[in-house]
Amino acid sequence: MLCELLIEELLRNFDSFARASGYGHLAEARRCVVAVPNTFVAPKLRAVWEAVASSGRFREIRCLSEAEAVFFSHLA
Repeated sequence: MLCELLIEELLRNFDSFARASGYGHLAEARRCVVAVPNTFVAPKLRAVWEAVASSGRFREIRCLSEAEAVFFSHLA
């Protein structure tokens, strides 16, 4: 429940920021990548994934560990 509320508010803030910045097309993204802390156990990971999925906004949801996210951010 808490994860769902956080995700909903995050998406609302992201939409507002994207439109105000002139990047409104980003608000229509259909894929989501979630970076989860390395300390998350399977039930917590599942809760985050389900919270993002419950938004109904994304066709594809991928999860990365925190270490993978840091690695990919350095590549970008």
